[in-house]
Amino acid sequence: MRSNLRVKDSLRLERFRGETILSRKHCGYAFRSMTENPINGDRAPSTLAFLLSQVGIHASRQFAERIATAGLNPPLFRVLNLVDAAEGRSQQAIGQAIAVPASRMVALVDELEQEGLVERRPDPEDRRVRAL
Repeated sequence: MRSNLRVKDSLRLERFRGETILSRKHCGYAFRSMTENPINGDRAPSTLAFLLSQVGIHASRQFAERIATAGLNPPLFRVLNLVDAAEGRSQQAIGQAIAVPASRMVALVDELEQEGLVERRPDPEDRRVRAL
Protein backbone atom coordinates (compact mmCIF):
# COMPACT_ATOMS: atom_id res chain seq x y z
CA MET A 1 0.00 0.00 0.00
CA ARG A 2 2.84 2.41 0.83
CA SER A 3 4.55 2.01 -2.51
CA ASN A 4 1.24 2.59 -4.27
CA LEU A 5 0.85 5.87 -2.39
CA ARG A 6 4.36 6.96 -3.37
CA VAL A 7 3.66 6.18 -7.01
CA LYS A 8 0.47 8.24 -6.87
CA ASP A 9 2.29 11.17 -5.22
CA SER A 10 5.08 10.91 -7.78
CA LEU A 11 2.56 10.96 -10.62
CA ARG A 12 0.82 13.96 -9.07
CA LEU A 13 4.11 15.84 -8.82
CA GLU A 14 4.99 14.97 -12.41
CA ARG A 15 1.57 16.12 -13.53
CA PHE A 16 2.08 19.41 -11.69
CA ARG A 17 5.51 19.86 -13.23
CA GLY A 18 4.83 18.87 -16.80
CA GLU A 19 1.16 18.94 -17.66
CA THR A 20 -0.39 22.02 -16.09
CA ILE A 21 -0.68 25.61 -17.17
CA LEU A 22 1.90 26.44 -14.52
CA SER A 23 4.69 24.86 -16.49
CA ARG A 24 6.98 26.17 -19.19
CA LYS A 25 5.83 23.32 -21.44
CA HIS A 26 2.27 24.66 -21.70
CA CYS A 27 2.90 28.39 -21.33
CA GLY A 28 5.36 28.50 -24.16
CA TYR A 29 7.35 31.23 -22.46
CA ALA A 30 11.10 31.09 -22.12
CA PHE A 31 11.95 31.75 -18.49
CA ARG A 32 15.35 32.91 -17.46
CA SER A 33 17.21 30.56 -15.20
CA MET A 34 17.32 31.57 -11.53
CA THR A 35 21.02 30.72 -11.31
CA GLU A 36 23.99 30.70 -13.60
CA ASN A 37 24.40 26.94 -13.21
CA PRO A 38 20.94 25.39 -12.96
CA ILE A 39 20.60 21.80 -11.79
CA ASN A 40 19.23 19.41 -14.36
CA GLY A 41 15.60 18.57 -13.63
CA ASP A 42 14.95 21.67 -11.49
CA ARG A 43 11.63 22.90 -12.79
CA ALA A 44 10.58 25.18 -9.93
CA PRO A 45 12.07 28.35 -11.48
CA SER A 46 9.91 27.88 -14.57
CA THR A 47 6.53 27.52 -12.84
CA LEU A 48 4.20 30.47 -12.58
CA ALA A 49 3.51 29.70 -8.91
CA PHE A 50 7.20 29.78 -8.05
CA LEU A 51 7.83 32.97 -9.99
CA LEU A 52 4.85 34.67 -8.30
CA SER A 53 6.20 33.66 -4.91
CA GLN A 54 9.54 35.24 -5.84
CA VAL A 55 7.79 38.48 -6.83
CA GLY A 56 6.01 38.47 -3.46
CA ILE A 57 9.27 37.98 -1.60
CA HIS A 58 10.94 40.78 -3.57
CA ALA A 59 8.03 43.19 -3.06
CA SER A 60 7.92 42.40 0.66
CA ARG A 61 11.64 43.04 0.99
CA GLN A 62 11.41 46.37 -0.87
CA PHE A 63 8.42 47.47 1.21
CA ALA A 64 10.25 46.65 4.45
CA GLU A 65 13.32 48.59 3.29
CA ARG A 66 11.26 51.65 2.38
CA ILE A 67 9.30 51.85 5.62
CA ALA A 68 12.50 51.20 7.60
CA THR A 69 13.60 54.70 6.58
CA ALA A 70 10.67 55.95 8.69
CA GLY A 71 11.68 53.71 11.59
CA LEU A 72 8.92 51.16 10.97
CA ASN A 73 8.69 47.50 10.14
CA PRO A 74 5.73 45.75 8.44
CA PRO A 75 3.89 44.73 11.65
CA LEU A 76 4.21 48.26 13.08
CA PHE A 77 3.07 49.73 9.77
CA ARG A 78 0.03 47.44 9.74
CA VAL A 79 -1.06 48.54 13.20
CA LEU A 80 -0.38 52.21 12.47
CA ASN A 81 -2.30 52.00 9.19
CA LEU A 82 -5.34 50.52 10.91
CA VAL A 83 -5.19 53.03 13.78
CA ASP A 84 -5.22 55.78 11.16
CA ALA A 85 -8.22 54.22 9.42
CA ALA A 86 -10.14 53.54 12.64
CA GLU A 87 -8.94 56.12 15.16
CA GLY A 88 -10.48 55.67 18.57
CA ARG A 89 -11.05 51.92 18.23
CA SER A 90 -9.84 49.75 21.07
CA GLN A 91 -6.46 48.11 21.05
CA GLN A 92 -8.26 44.76 21.31
CA ALA A 93 -10.53 45.48 18.31
CA ILE A 94 -7.58 46.49 16.15
CA GLY A 95 -5.61 43.41 17.22
CA GLN A 96 -8.54 41.16 16.34
CA ALA A 97 -9.01 42.86 12.96
CA ILE A 98 -5.44 41.99 11.95
CA ALA A 99 -5.33 38.64 13.79
CA VAL A 100 -2.56 39.65 16.19
CA PRO A 101 -2.51 37.95 19.61
CA ALA A 102 -3.17 40.32 22.51
CA SER A 103 0.32 39.92 23.97
CA ARG A 104 1.93 40.78 20.63
CA MET A 105 -0.44 43.70 20.13
CA VAL A 106 0.61 45.17 23.49
CA ALA A 107 4.27 45.05 22.42
CA LEU A 108 3.53 46.64 19.03
CA VAL A 109 1.48 49.45 20.55
CA ASP A 110 4.14 49.98 23.23
CA GLU A 111 6.72 50.48 20.49
CA LEU A 112 4.49 52.85 18.51
CA GLU A 113 3.68 54.77 21.68
CA GLN A 114 7.38 55.13 22.58
CA GLU A 115 7.99 56.62 19.14
CA GLY A 116 5.12 59.06 19.69
CA LEU A 117 3.12 57.65 16.79
CA VAL A 118 0.06 56.49 18.75
CA GLU A 119 -1.48 57.28 22.08
CA ARG A 120 -3.51 55.04 24.36
CA ARG A 121 -6.56 56.77 25.76
CA PRO A 122 -9.00 55.41 28.32
CA ASP A 123 -12.43 54.57 26.92
CA PRO A 124 -15.03 56.79 28.63
CA GLU A 125 -17.53 53.90 28.76
CA ASP A 126 -15.18 51.14 29.96
CA ARG A 127 -12.11 51.97 32.04
CA ARG A 128 -10.50 48.58 31.18
CA VAL A 129 -10.42 49.42 27.45
CA ARG A 130 -7.72 51.52 25.81
CA ALA A 131 -8.55 53.34 22.59
CA LEU A 132 -5.81 54.16 20.12
